Amino acid sequence: MLDKYHRAYKILKQKEFSNDPKQFLHKNQIEEHLTLGGVYEKFHKDKIDWHFVHNVLKICDFDLIEVNKMEKERNKLKDTFPLHDAHKAELQEKIKYIESKLELQNKFLKRASVMLFNDNDTRFSVAMLFKNDFWDKCRLDEVQSQKMCNEIFLSAVHIGVLNACKLAQKQVKVLQDGIIGNITIKALNRFDENRFDTEFDDLEIEYYQSLYVKNPKLKMNNNGFVSRAESV
Repeated sequence: MLDKYHRAYKILKQKEFSNDPKQFLHKNQIEEHLTLGGVYEKFHKDKIDWHFVHNVLKICDFDLIEVNKMEKERNKLKDTFPLHDAHKAELQEKIKYIESKLELQNKFLKRASVMLFNDNDTRFSVAMLFKNDFWDKCRLDEVQSQKMCNEIFLSAVHIGVLNACKLAQKQVKVLQDGIIGNITIKALNRFDENRFDTEFDDLEIEYYQSLYVKNPKLKMNNNGFVSRAESV
């Protein structure tokens, strides 16, 4: 059972941080919190020893508060950047200065990332979080097809367990309540895995498109969403 999970988790690691120790801990520019091996700090504060993570960051001289301030300041300057203005050169210098400081902070962050990646307890806690909170809640040990497990697991991590399970239930034509019960398990195990592998991608893309109606800003991530869906 664990072998099946580990195969799916290996794919997840590649998707989340390219299995690169320097990217194990990272910060996306549009987010104020950190992501550790795919675990977003804001939503999983009690499942990871974030106190330890931040102590490592302190040792490596990374300052998250200062980084967030600098990113906001840089973005503000870029948003108000004039096309023709006497202050254009001055603003360019300010942006360049901020980005040089951010580049230094990024080096500190990568140093901390490698230290955390090399910590066995940290890597184990991340792997177990994904198993307990995503894999097990989808009851994937009971699904026979590795392909189906990969699809549902990675989808659950990206769009949530409830939404991923509803898509899987829609695919195999059972009640779409987002709760994986015996009826859903039997339907999944009777379904052709190659057909599921292809058609589940289409359902994921349809789901992403429904999000754009509610939040048009998300459409800028469409290529990434589609690529993620089709690559599993």
